[in-house]
Amino acid sequence: IRPISYFRLYALRNILSYGWKIYVIGLTQLFVFQFDRIVLSNFRGLASVSYYELGNRISFSIRGVISTFFSPLVPATSSLYASSKEDFMAGLYKRSFKYMAVISLPVSILIISLSKPFFLLWMGPGYEISAYTNQILMAAYALNLFIGPGAYILSGANKPHIGMYSAILSGLLNVILCLILVNTVGYYGVPFSILISLFAGLLLFVYLLHRNISGI
Repeated sequence: IRPISYFRLYALRNILSYGWKIYVIGLTQLFVFQFDRIVLSNFRGLASVSYYELGNRISFSIRGVISTFFSPLVPATSSLYASSKEDFMAGLYKRSFKYMAVISLPVSILIISLSKPFFLLWMGPGYEISAYTNQILMAAYALNLFIGPGAYILSGANKPHIGMYSAILSGLLNVILCLILVNTVGYYGVPFSILISLFAGLLLFVYLLHRNISGI
């Protein structure tokens, strides 16, 4: 067996060209989903991180579960793209976006509505701050979920750079807003920074998506 005989420089170039964009997306997500705790621990103390983590854990877990349902869009789109059936991607996006709305909106509204009584029953009095955190972050993650179908489809169509631009905007904006709002607004400046940054990323993503997929 001679592994070197199977080596193709163009294949390596294609893999690296695709892979570094996915890496950047993962890196910038740390600026959105992990930077908040660093800011809170430094500016508001470790006690605030405990309250924050209680509220964040529920909403972030729900985001992860819903997002997983749509991950098969990547191989489905890759198949269409390889078969030169790109015209079908617009229809695939529209259907998957509707399914995302049908699933995520009712779940998000339910979580936001029941957050305060749930924390009162679960943790008892004194954890209202965690309930409000959960409500703000659930709204933020609900916005972020709407990027999911389009991001999966574009990744399958070898266009991950669009999701990368959106992720970079959200990540950098969140870092700036967190540092500003935690000093001006206080504790709630951090979850609101995530809400604003993810909304900005959604707007940019939708704009770029409509420019790159015809028929939407």
